[in-house]
Amino acid sequence: MRLKRILPVVISLLTVFSLFAQPYPDQHYVIRGGDIYAQFETNDGLQLSDDGNSVMLQDGVTLGYAILAPQTCQYPFDQGLPSWNGTAIDQDNGFVVQMRFPYGNGWSSWLTVGYWKDFIWGAYGLTGYGGGKIEYDYAILYDHQDRFQFKIVMSRTSAQAPSPTIHKLSFF
Repeated sequence: MRLKRILPVVISLLTVFSLFAQPYPDQHYVIRGGDIYAQFETNDGLQLSDDGNSVMLQDGVTLGYAILAPQTCQYPFDQGLPSWNGTAIDQDNGFVVQMRFPYGNGWSSWLTVGYWKDFIWGAYGLTGYGGGKIEYDYAILYDHQDRFQFKIVMSRTSAQAPSPTIHKLSFF
């Protein structure tokens, strides 16, 4: 008797939850070490480390960047958490990680998703465009997308200062 009263409530709750369920499964894209370097579409001043596990500034270079090839996702997404692993040893070096997404007939502006060593950089950079925004290191897009692209910018105060390194980029 009690089951007859509870069953309609359970079925109703399951129906409501299914209406608000995420339409696509979670995805996680990871690019590590030498694969980061292999994905460079544009490179100005970065190189693969001697051990092949990270990217860093070339000898004598104080500011460099690389744009990785666009990544295509298996399923569309409208939210994502970018992440990275790297080192910036002291106050003399740092890096910025940026992303962009399809927008209009091309790509959005480069959006800063985070950086290490904020005193190296004079400004944080863009965090929004007409199709979305970065909110506390989290990408929120107004339409579903199926591609993204990373950009790495590295800096050091002098050619003798140690280089920052990045050994993993990911987007979940």
